[in-house]
Amino acid sequence: MPHKRNPAKEFSRKNEFNLRKAARSVIEAGAHYDRYAAELVCQTNRLEVMRMMPKPSGGSAGEIDVSQIPDVIHGEVLEDQRGRGTFQRKTS
Repeated sequence: MPHKRNPAKEFSRKNEFNLRKAARSVIEAGAHYDRYAAELVCQTNRLEVMRMMPKPSGGSAGEIDVSQIPDVIHGEVLEDQRGRGTFQRKTS
């Protein structure tokens, strides 16, 4: 008999990924692109992102898991041409 995956865990992983993806898209939508320095600069903070997030649908009573929202501050570099932004992969 093959091993079956727990559907509840799979559902929660997908929701966490979708929440992170939605939070990142909200942050990037409100960001400013500096042409001179070629970087994407955050114009919001974590509290504003939480207010702009869509309300979750499903079993939760309108609660958002705060740990899934990135901790960003106003003026933080999200992406730049040198690869040192917050939303870029760290290579070492």
